[in-house]
Amino acid sequence: DQVMRFYRFKNDKDSKLGNEPLPDGAVMAFRDVTADNLFNFVGRTNVKYIPIGEQVEMELGNDREVMVKPTLMDWQKLDIRFDQWGNVVGWTIREQWQFEVQNSKDIEVFLDIRRNFPGDWTLKTDVKHEDVDAHKVKFVQPLKAHEKQTFTYELTTRYGTSVTR
Repeated sequence: DQVMRFYRFKNDKDSKLGNEPLPDGAVMAFRDVTADNLFNFVGRTNVKYIPIGEQVEMELGNDREVMVKPTLMDWQKLDIRFDQWGNVVGWTIREQWQFEVQNSKDIEVFLDIRRNFPGDWTLKTDVKHEDVDAHKVKFVQPLKAHEKQTFTYELTTRYGTSVTR
């Protein structure tokens, strides 16, 4: 229910770093806010030793200017299976989700939305996504400054004797 702000950089010459390793300590992030190079403090975090060439991901706390609002639009229990004594031994759950995402910042952001799904599941959506592992999916949504988008997906999860994999 909160959007976490991450900055990613690499300790290399392209990032105007990389001449030597970065020692343990605090890293502070700033961004330009005016044409005459006035800066705005974005956040800080403590880091461990960063070798040359290593990519770093810094968590800088909550971002109140970016919203991700998931809404369960529909939920159905289907394909209920019974054993010879009338006990439920298998079933399928189908969920329809809608995500409303909004960037209220003056800069473009990239949302990395991760969803965990237990068990035997399949996902239907028109939105680009990738499987992180057997139980996690990642949606990466670029949002331009002051842009609002909506996307949906259908999740089908099978339990008990309905499991197919």
